[in-house]
Amino acid sequence: MKITKLSYFNVKTQRNKVAKNKNRHYDFVMFEEFLAQMLVLFMCVLSGIRVFFIKNERVDCFAIPAPIAFFTSLLIFPAFGLSLQTIAVSAVALIFALTNIRSCMRIFSKLIVDRYSALFIITTVVELLVALFLAAGLVYFSPIKTEPEKFGVKKTSYRLAGNATTHFQIVANKFQNRKIKTTGFLNIYEPSEQNPDFEKNPVLLFVAGPHGTVQDYEPYLLFLSQGGFKILAADFYSPDMPVFDSDKDSWYFRKFFARKEYIDAKKNKSDSFKKIDEKITQNKIKGYTELLRLSSSIFGEQKIFLIVDQMSFDSISPIINQDKDRIFGFFPMNRIPEYKTTGLGFINQTNPFFAYMLGFKRDRDLFMPRYVAQKAAQDVLLYSGLK
Repeated sequence: MKITKLSYFNVKTQRNKVAKNKNRHYDFVMFEEFLAQMLVLFMCVLSGIRVFFIKNERVDCFAIPAPIAFFTSLLIFPAFGLSLQTIAVSAVALIFALTNIRSCMRIFSKLIVDRYSALFIITTVVELLVALFLAAGLVYFSPIKTEPEKFGVKKTSYRLAGNATTHFQIVANKFQNRKIKTTGFLNIYEPSEQNPDFEKNPVLLFVAGPHGTVQDYEPYLLFLSQGGFKILAADFYSPDMPVFDSDKDSWYFRKFFARKEYIDAKKNKSDSFKKIDEKITQNKIKGYTELLRLSSSIFGEQKIFLIVDQMSFDSISPIINQDKDRIFGFFPMNRIPEYKTTGLGFINQTNPFFAYMLGFKRDRDLFMPRYVAQKAAQDVLLYSGLK
């Protein structure tokens, strides 16, 4: 197989440098998004509770956190993408900011306040109740925190540039390269333990779909890597791999609108979402083709095993036929009957609120990703002749 040399930096020599620096600019996980949302609500509450404590004339400086909270909420979107929780948090922060505009103007005019009007107090109390209710909901539906280090796994994240036609390339997370358009994200999972037996295992490849990113599969991938496997997992967003043929294909929007259509189709019992299923399948074929190429650049000509979700045998065959000598087989996650959220990832852990909307319960014990990972590991070792 012909391998195109990566022009932005040498993967083998730079991969460990990035890992040592723990560069997480492009490795935002679900729990960090939750913490950012809670920070915004904390600033809103901090601004609101002042109405209960004013006793003397003073500058109303505690009004300042309200607009700061709103501007902070706007930063969550480019960092983590669009979600219902972020929309709700931004809406509450906006209301707090609008309510406190006059208070902020008084601060900049160096005026003091000796009392609050009854209308302002009532409005602020209502806003406080809404913010506290939302905060309680976020805590109740908070994602399960999964730290690679606790799984004995080293995780390295990169952003990708390019497309499936001219090939994706890994871009170093350096300041001078931030102007390069990001069209994908690559996560590499490896066991932290240096075990000679692990070197015999094939490299696992996984491509996520529009309904769930790699982060939605991360608990499962961590359990797999913990078992001694190196994994390349990627999300692709290049223009030649569209789902909606619109701005919705941006990584900021794609998962949000894909899940919205999924829920609408499920609620109305229609097959409207099936119209884009063919695009999703073709995109995944392109994605696995690119991962196969990248795996050669990163790990050399090691054996390969595919981990797939919501793909048929007919759609997987073209991928295997590209390099039959290296690809030993594939594991279809959707063949596990207990895995009910096929195509969406392990939302019972990564997005309990979305799971609740679909009628699934939160799984604090990580039973399902552990169970599916065990099944996958058994198949990988069996078909690779290692068991």
